Amino acid sequence: MLPHPCLAECDGRVAGYAYATPYRPRSAYRHTIEDSIYIDDAQRGRGIGSALLAALIARCEAGPWRQMIAVIADGGTGGSTSLHRAFGFEPAGTLKAVGFKHGRWIDTALLQRTLGDGARTQPASPAPAASR
Repeated sequence: MLPHPCLAECDGRVAGYAYATPYRPRSAYRHTIEDSIYIDDAQRGRGIGSALLAALIARCEAGPWRQMIAVIADGGTGGSTSLHRAFGFEPAGTLKAVGFKHGRWIDTALLQRTLGDGARTQPASPAPAASR
């Protein structure tokens, strides 16, 4: 089962959240998850993103997953890329003009981080199916 989402509140309002989903639905990718993190514009720069990503990584490392992928819009030039790099994510590639947002084509950056033993060892048991 996937880890529960992480939520940050400020003055009774949602300041941000982070969650993980299966990277791909096919069973070969069952040990890889994709993270998503969103911070309210008014709450940026307060450490909320760092707290959420740290909590999500800890939850995922406690599970059977071995790799975490971040798919970052706009080619990875903003704060989300800096945040992920601070937590050990490394560039894995760029997909050119795969999104269309605000009247323009956007690139998507892929970043990757090892969880736990990563590829150094065989999985102890099968990770949950992506459909769970």
